[in-house]
Amino acid sequence: MERAVIEIFDLLRPEAEPLFLISQNSSGRDYPVEAELARHGFRIARFSDIGDWPRIETPRSLGHLTEMVRVLRLGNRDVLRHGADCDAIYLPGVMYGYYAAAAMLRCRARGKRVLHQFHEFGLRPSRQIDWLNHFVTDHVHITQYGFDTVAELNPSILKRRNHVIPPIVELPDCAPAPEMLEAFEGHRNIVYAGQISAIKGIDILVEAFQLLASRYPDLRLHLLGAPAGESTERIRYWGFRNDVPAFFRAAYVVVQSTPPSRYRESFGRTAAEGALAGAPVVCFASGALPGIVSDGLTGTVCQEESAAAMATAIARYLDDPAMRDRHAANATQHENALFSREKVREAWLNCLGV
Repeated sequence: MERAVIEIFDLLRPEAEPLFLISQNSSGRDYPVEAELARHGFRIARFSDIGDWPRIETPRSLGHLTEMVRVLRLGNRDVLRHGADCDAIYLPGVMYGYYAAAAMLRCRARGKRVLHQFHEFGLRPSRQIDWLNHFVTDHVHITQYGFDTVAELNPSILKRRNHVIPPIVELPDCAPAPEMLEAFEGHRNIVYAGQISAIKGIDILVEAFQLLASRYPDLRLHLLGAPAGESTERIRYWGFRNDVPAFFRAAYVVVQSTPPSRYRESFGRTAAEGALAGAPVVCFASGALPGIVSDGLTGTVCQEESAAAMATAIARYLDDPAMRDRHAANATQHENALFSREKVREAWLNCLGV
């Protein structure tokens, strides 16, 4: 989330110059987010949270309640003081609203904006969202699916302005490593990048590959992410990599295997980046993925949640290279139209009324 927020405000310069109010506890600890803020030259102020502040939740004891009241008072004082000259308040999540309640009321009284962004969304009604909705002027969602889901569960948000603004999707230049070139040479390569876990459907993807392996001896499966598993001759676990774009650009097909019965993707960065790199994407209809992958145009959205359905979708590209190339070309154009820097910047400036 921190990376996404920094990316947003870096994009909006010079029209928007943010002040980041961050934890006192990160000072001097070489946290990556603080180094990134400094690298971008953003202004930083600090909460007065010396020591860990308790999570705001149902109190477990009188002492816990007393401590929460204390930190809420300190947090609201901090936001009021540091935000006195700001033109708007931006909240990257619901929990931050507890520390900004007083400042949000002041903004509303002065006709200024209070923006809350859903970087993640829950799958049940939330009293916290209903509470926050009394203070904000605008809600921002990263996908239409996210907006539809939240609005259905928490219709109170419809009383405020709502905006659907996707993140920027870009692929930095990245030279392929020698070991990657060696592993990819002479093969048609399926690439997955993300968490290596059952919730992301790795077991389904591996089973789908095994269904295809005997029919396509040149096929290889590459799994990027943690934790790394034990590689075989045809399935390679690469662990965490900083050169993922190079893998996407060399892929024959990119797969995002998240099954909707296990997890609903709030965005689908693997699908978006794989398509931008020029690879057709195969996925299930998990969460926002059908809005990222245009079925039959830039990839295939498997409606049946099974290894057999995924194997069939991949096989279509293996048997029809011309279709694979058409979808690959469409994918790059499609993702540029949705997630380019210019498109996202325009949407944010419209949201801010700039």
